[in-house]
Amino acid sequence: MEGYTLPIELIRQVFERAVASDVPTALAICRVCHTARAWTLPILYETIVLGSSSKIERFAKSQTRMSSDIVVDQLPALLVRKLWFGPSNRAEQHRLYSPSRWPLSFMRQILTRCTSLCSLAVINGGEVPLTGLADVIPASVSYLTLGPLHEPVDCASLPCARNLHTLNSIDSYMVDREIHALMRSRTSLRTVRRIFTYSRPPEIKLVTVAFRQIGYFFPPSPTARALERLEIVCYRETDGVARYELEDAAKEWGCDPARVTLVPRAWVTKNGKKEYFATFFEGWEREA
Repeated sequence: MEGYTLPIELIRQVFERAVASDVPTALAICRVCHTARAWTLPILYETIVLGSSSKIERFAKSQTRMSSDIVVDQLPALLVRKLWFGPSNRAEQHRLYSPSRWPLSFMRQILTRCTSLCSLAVINGGEVPLTGLADVIPASVSYLTLGPLHEPVDCASLPCARNLHTLNSIDSYMVDREIHALMRSRTSLRTVRRIFTYSRPPEIKLVTVAFRQIGYFFPPSPTARALERLEIVCYRETDGVARYELEDAAKEWGCDPARVTLVPRAWVTKNGKKEYFATFFEGWEREA
């Protein structure tokens, strides 16, 4: 009987699909051989989600205890492309509820090592984490997500200023001077996405402020830099409710559809309850 050998590329595709769908399987595949591990690690480490201080600390420490047989370009930190700091669901929402709960030294260690990072999210951090992390954000970052209620962002001072093309601001009020400074900054910023998940009437009014400020993102001077894309994203109980509120506000403020993209979306819910941080996380996974 004649033997058959599967093409190596087919074997690799089977391995990669198994890794993408099941983490325990991925860990088992890593132990098969050096080649299997080389295929698997980039998928395992492409997206890292650290929703508690203990997870942040464990991941940081794990990067200092590498096996001696791992080649340099396979160091896990170098494989991370998307990094999420903060809660991603209801169960984690109280674990990083204040700036004092954030292990900044470990977060800085992680960012220093993730030199190929493309997308960074710092969620529920308030003011202290971004201030304490700004100088170690990798220059490779092109997609930055902050909120809710983040501090003003000085994009020009970030190490990633030349590569940063998208800023996501979640449930944050941006004062006029902050937007003016943002548009004057020497960055590669092309897209600003303002995301709102408010559900109570006093807070909903803040969404209309985003419409009032649209003109600030498109300076009238021909020499001034303007955005390529401005999005106002509204989350409500259903897409229909969100669409109605966006269109109503756009009509009230005479919104130019050529300047702004309105994005209606439904909240993520579990057992009939709104999943605040899961809503953020789902959007980040989809867009980043």
